[in-house]
Amino acid sequence: MRRGNNGFDDAAPLWMRLPGRTFPMSDTSHISDDELEAYYMGTVAESELVRIVEHLVWCTNCLRRLDFTEGYIDAMRRATIVEGFDRVRAVSTGTSRED
Repeated sequence: MRRGNNGFDDAAPLWMRLPGRTFPMSDTSHISDDELEAYYMGTVAESELVRIVEHLVWCTNCLRRLDFTEGYIDAMRRATIVEGFDRVRAVSTGTSRED
């Protein structure tokens, strides 16, 4: 197996073989849950966006957590919408959920 100047196999993805690029797996810090939520909701700080996107390119652990976060946020949004409609219906008809 032939190694390039970065110490990676020549078959490695291009971004790994770029001069001066280090293997990102050596960075052991992961994206926090709050950052994943902010990223999905589009409220992540501009200064953190590049770091988060670059991390998500190679970190399957954080990608799995992002998938879970997306599902959770979407479920909470749906529940909020349904609850809101139920409350409006209850007020307009004079009934409650227990009726």
